[in-house]
Amino acid sequence: MNNQDRKHNSLCGQLLKKLLLCFVAVVSSLLLVELVLQVRHKGTSVDRWAIPDKRYGFLHRKSFEQQVRYGHTNVTWKVSINSLGFRGPELDLDTPGVLRVLLLGDSFTFGYGVEYEQTFGNRLEQNLSEAGI
Repeated sequence: MNNQDRKHNSLCGQLLKKLLLCFVAVVSSLLLVELVLQVRHKGTSVDRWAIPDKRYGFLHRKSFEQQVRYGHTNVTWKVSINSLGFRGPELDLDTPGVLRVLLLGDSFTFGYGVEYEQTFGNRLEQNLSEAGI
């Protein structure tokens, strides 16, 4: 192996070490932020309407209602979970001829931070009803 190859290998090794160090620093920082957020928000209002679940991460507490405060602000909104575990009013699933749409998603789909009337699921229901569907 000549001198130029040794220099090249040395530079590659140094670059690899620096990249690995950056990766470890980023992952460590993210883990620290996650830990701080978990400790800081432990026991907040979200913990009351969400039940931990091994398969899905969490499930909604059925037949539950709560006023939620957003962080350390004065912004509040109401969470109502019906007896089926869905956000919103009670549903009669036995009504014939009624189209039901199940929305699956994240906090945006749930409408985190807004009243039920402002969720896009409720707005979709209103638009479909107005269209005669």
